[in-house]
Amino acid sequence: MEKDEKILDEILTQDHKVNQEDRRNYKQAWSRLINDEGSFSDKVAHYFYAGFSIMCGTVYVQWLLKQRSPTDELSKVFGAQYGAMTATEQSRITLNLFACLLNEHGHYKDVYKKIIAKMPSSFTNKEGKVSPAAAKNLRTYFFQPLQRTPSFPNLTDLGFKDNFRQNYAMKFIEILKLIDIGTYSKKEIENYNALLKWLRQTACLEVLAMNQQKKSSIDNQTQSVTA
Repeated sequence: MEKDEKILDEILTQDHKVNQEDRRNYKQAWSRLINDEGSFSDKVAHYFYAGFSIMCGTVYVQWLLKQRSPTDELSKVFGAQYGAMTATEQSRITLNLFACLLNEHGHYKDVYKKIIAKMPSSFTNKEGKVSPAAAKNLRTYFFQPLQRTPSFPNLTDLGFKDNFRQNYAMKFIEILKLIDIGTYSKKEIENYNALLKWLRQTACLEVLAMNQQKKSSIDNQTQSVTA
């Protein structure tokens, strides 16, 4: 364990730019550390947050899904240390964990719900406006890590209420408006289009649902008057 901590510390404090070998060594050392600790301990958390731009979330998500209570472990990621982070740092984590979970192609309803619930707040700055940093993070931490065109979860099936679903979709769409896909690869553009389609469907379904509720209310009032 001490050997792994030494490896992690050396990579975090080295003078040269992090390369692919550094990233591989960091992931391997961190993976051994969390398996030795058996949970997302303070020590594990330190190297997770400090080195997130190096390792990202794949190793963590794969470990998480093997746990008896993955949502309890995931709650530790979104604790006090996460809450003290900037929108730039938070959006890196939420976007990347979402992408890594999509790569697993499983029905991890409760895990999806906990990650998605944190995403809207990670997209906004202290003034409550959509952060340009979230748009900048989208390519590196979401589109690029996706292994193939994702199958997105249904937010209604996850138990989210109308207001959240509408707010989530519209905020995400605002972020997409801030990015230029002119330099995106073919795969990244395909993932961009898949995400946009999912968000538009989510937003439109919400509008249709609200209109239907209004129509039902009007019909009921009309029936009461004519009765």
